[in-house]
Amino acid sequence: MSQVLIVDDDPGTLAGFRGLLSAAGYEVLTAPCGVDAVACLAHQNVDLILADLKLPDFSGLDLLRQVRRSSSVPIVIVTGFGSSHDAVEAMRLGAHDFVEKPLFEDQLLQVVRTALAAEECTGALHPVTHQPLEAHAVARWALALVPIIDAPKDPRTLAGWARWVAASPGALRNWCRTAGIPPRRSLVFARLLRAVFLGQGGRHKPENLIDVVDRRTLTAILRLGGMRPGDDFAPTVDEFLQRQTLVRDTDALREIKRAIGERQGRQKQLFNKSG
Repeated sequence: MSQVLIVDDDPGTLAGFRGLLSAAGYEVLTAPCGVDAVACLAHQNVDLILADLKLPDFSGLDLLRQVRRSSSVPIVIVTGFGSSHDAVEAMRLGAHDFVEKPLFEDQLLQVVRTALAAEECTGALHPVTHQPLEAHAVARWALALVPIIDAPKDPRTLAGWARWVAASPGALRNWCRTAGIPPRRSLVFARLLRAVFLGQGGRHKPENLIDVVDRRTLTAILRLGGMRPGDDFAPTVDEFLQRQTLVRDTDALREIKRAIGERQGRQKQLFNKSG
C-alpha cells in the first residue's frame, strides 16, 4: 500500500485530500508546514509527496530543494496561486508534476496514480539522483508522448492527450516546456508518430489515422512530419524521425526511441505470456 504525505497549511485541504486518498486505499500522512514535513520524512518512508506551493514557513519549492538533496521520492507541487515561472522552476528542480487547485476527486486520484506509476516505471532506469534534471525532463516528456501510439482515437487536443495518459493538461504543458518542446508541437509530433505506426504497409488511409476537418488540414499536418498523403505517406519509424522537422533535439529523439523500445518490450512480454 502506497504512503502519501500531504503538506498544506489549509486544514480543509488536508482533511479533504486525506479523506479522498484514504478511501481510495492509500496510507496518508499530513503536515501543516515545511518543518513538520521534513521531520516526518526523517522517520517515515513515503512513496509520494503532495506539497502546497505557499507554506507558512518556506515554499513548496524550498521543500522540494531540501528533499532532493537526499531522496528521489516523487513530489507534486499543488497551488492555487502559481505562475508559469513557478511551474518551470518546480519541474527543473525535479518535481513530478505541478498542478492547480481546485483538485476534484477524479483529478486528485489521477495525479496520484500517475506519479506513483511513473516512479515504478522509471525509477530504476532514470533515478533523479543520478540523472541531470534536463535529461529527466526530456525522458518524462517522451514517456508521456509515446502512449498516444496505442490511443483508440487520434487525440486532437491537449485535453484528449491528457485523458489518455492519465495526466492533467497543465502537467503535459509543463512537461513539454521543461523539455524545450512546445505543447502543440509535441501533440502534432505524437499524432504523426501514431499515424506512422498504424499506417505501416499502407493498410490505412491517412484520413482514417489523423482526425482532421478537411483534406487541406490533413496535408498540412503530414507535411509538418515530412510525409505526403498517399500510398507512401507512412515511412518507417526511423525514416519519420529522421525526416520530420517538428522535433530536432537529439536528446529528445533518443528518449523517444528508448520509450518506443520499452513499449515494444512490454508488448512482447504480454504476447509471450498469452502464448
